[in-house]
Amino acid sequence: MRADHSMKIYPRPDQEFKKKTSLDFQRVWGNIYKLRPTGSFVQGYMWLLCGIIGLMMGVTAFLLDILVEGLMKIRWDAAMYIIPNNVGVGWFVLVIISALYVFISAIMVIYIAPAALGSGVAEAMGILNGVAYPDYICYKTFFVKFFGLALAVSAGICGGKEGPLVHMGSICGYAATALPFNCFRYFRNDFEKRKLLAVGTAAGVSAAFGAPIGGSLFAYEMSKPSTFWSFSLTWKIFFASSISTFVLSICKQIYHGDTEHIKVINSGNVKLATSKATPYLDSMVAAIFLGAIGGMLGALFVIINNKLNYYRKKTLTQKWMKVLESVILVSLTVSVFYFASVITNECTPESQDDFMIAKGIEVKQFSCEEHNYNRLATLLFDSQSNTIKTFMQEGNDFQLYNMCIFAAVWYFFTCITSGTAVPCGIFLPCILIGCAVSQIYYKFHIIMFEVSSQTMTAGTLSILGAAAVLSGSTRMTYSLAVIMLETTSNVDLFLPIIFTLFSSYGIGTLLINKSIYLGALRSKNVPVIGQKIPQINRNLSAYNLMSTPVVSFHFVAKVGDVYFQLHNTKYSGFPVMNSRNQPIGIIERDTLITLIQKNAWYEDIGAKRLTSKFIDGKNTLTENGTARTSSFIHRYERYDEDYNQEKNRVPSNNINESMDDDGSQQMLNDVLVKQNQEGNEYDYQYPRQQPKLKWEDLNQNFKSAEKDYKTIEQIAIANSEQLLDLRPYMIERPFSVIVRDGIQKVHMMFRCLHLRQLLVTNIDNGEIQGIITRQDLFQYMTL
Repeated sequence: MRADHSMKIYPRPDQEFKKKTSLDFQRVWGNIYKLRPTGSFVQGYMWLLCGIIGLMMGVTAFLLDILVEGLMKIRWDAAMYIIPNNVGVGWFVLVIISALYVFISAIMVIYIAPAALGSGVAEAMGILNGVAYPDYICYKTFFVKFFGLALAVSAGICGGKEGPLVHMGSICGYAATALPFNCFRYFRNDFEKRKLLAVGTAAGVSAAFGAPIGGSLFAYEMSKPSTFWSFSLTWKIFFASSISTFVLSICKQIYHGDTEHIKVINSGNVKLATSKATPYLDSMVAAIFLGAIGGMLGALFVIINNKLNYYRKKTLTQKWMKVLESVILVSLTVSVFYFASVITNECTPESQDDFMIAKGIEVKQFSCEEHNYNRLATLLFDSQSNTIKTFMQEGNDFQLYNMCIFAAVWYFFTCITSGTAVPCGIFLPCILIGCAVSQIYYKFHIIMFEVSSQTMTAGTLSILGAAAVLSGSTRMTYSLAVIMLETTSNVDLFLPIIFTLFSSYGIGTLLINKSIYLGALRSKNVPVIGQKIPQINRNLSAYNLMSTPVVSFHFVAKVGDVYFQLHNTKYSGFPVMNSRNQPIGIIERDTLITLIQKNAWYEDIGAKRLTSKFIDGKNTLTENGTARTSSFIHRYERYDEDYNQEKNRVPSNNINESMDDDGSQQMLNDVLVKQNQEGNEYDYQYPRQQPKLKWEDLNQNFKSAEKDYKTIEQIAIANSEQLLDLRPYMIERPFSVIVRDGIQKVHMMFRCLHLRQLLVTNIDNGEIQGIITRQDLFQYMTL
């Protein structure tokens, strides 16, 4: 069933979202992770990582820009060698080269790294919200994204290279923690990686537009509801964003030979033309009009694209079909661009007083005679960043029919191209469409209000039009306003841009209350926990959300029983119970695997063996990644000795005198002594011991992929009677609710505390009644 067709049916009948697992933000709350140093030197390493991420993204953006320029030059030079002599053969050569570029790009995406498809912004939003995407974060995806994007954009497809820089920035954020330096081991967990992913996304946007402040705000706006954000993190993100823009600027100056006096300025792949125009009162009217037009165009784009992507997903079921679709689309795009330029055949002499020549724009001769150029071909076949600069130059004056053709073809092909099997985004296409629409409006504005071109310039309106269409599609607001101000270096345009964004956002929301990114999240069934609960579900309680029965472990568990659970379930976490069947913690799946892998057995000779029994139950496995249900219920009997007698015993500690690398032994001793002194009943029969693992052993790999239980099969079988003490490694005293608590409380805890699972207990005796996961809550939420 379509995700958007089941939005008002609760619980959701579509089950695809249950295939998405969650990130382990709670791992840093575990007992063993509490020994991880968090001093000022760790914060210094964090600043170093941010600088490295900024450096990586600056170099990546520079190499991407150079590669795109080179590929576009090869394509255009090959076609121009023939076009002046034979227009038909020139078209064939241009189409063949473009199709070859896209064919290679689509082949890499479909057969090597499917996660590289699209811009990747929606997936980044999901990760920031807590959804795991292991294939999204990997080196293979990065290289396919880089080269596939360069080929697709160079082929002339209606897609931009700025959105995918967000994806590449996300990978760089994760990759920085995997650098082979011991000081970066503190950040190899999902809690810290999410911060570095936000740093990488901001650095990518900043390198794209030369806007460090706007890039930082973009990452913040993209991560909403951003409950993990902090003032310290904002400074780190801004630092990385600044580094990426400055590194890109320096690389460009060195590449172009400006090495004598290197300027310390910010730069970007799409550094828009600097505007010095002073807006007058009539510009406010233009801002509102353009905002309304941009909001309608953006909303219509979202509606059309969502419908097309649904039919694309339904009909293109084979991989070769997706590749073929991409090749056909780029061939059709290039053909329409080509013949539109041939039909208009507007040839302008290359005179120095002409606008384009005077501004240093590289014009396209196309099919014109020597020393003449085709204006429409110059706009359609130049690089997207150069075309935007052309539109935003003060003093431009384009023919109305050229602008109508440009806006129509770009809008049409952007609607049908977004979502095809190539890595590209919608930022630049939306800006180009907005620029062309503003040029059309400029002609009518001069006639309607009878104002001179001195008080209202086409370049100024291009900035407003770009902001309008981009906001109407992405529903970005304050970050987009700052990006436009930084890229144009004109603070005087602040108020007109704000009015444009208000108008665009309002009109777009009235037509469809979804952005293109929320549409992608919906179509991909990403279980994002939003800020609101549907009105119809606000009377639900934890009892309606939870699932039972729950698979759990005693705090000292047999290896054979643990491996049986790991083998027969895919749960990510298991409640840890005391002798009275009350939850005292949660133990993660990866932690259990690591304990067995490291032979971390419980070695108290005097400890009594546990007896266990299994109660058959109905197999209701519905959650991929959380301990909820099973084909059995694992229960442990109470101790043989009376609890009251045990309570009077003096607790003992088997604490080794060895010091760990971080000097945390004294901290550990204090924790263990305090816990034993508190009289916790689960410490008497089996006294706590010195942890056999260090917090580094529980660090995650580059992709944060969950460990495979098959790697411990031989060890578990050979040591099935050994015991594991789960207390030193569990997340102690986990968050819980009672069955009568409302969904609002459950939602707030998941959203603000970044939970993966939430226990439901009995208010009378504290026994566990069920468990709620992100997927359970998402069944009653909407996108």
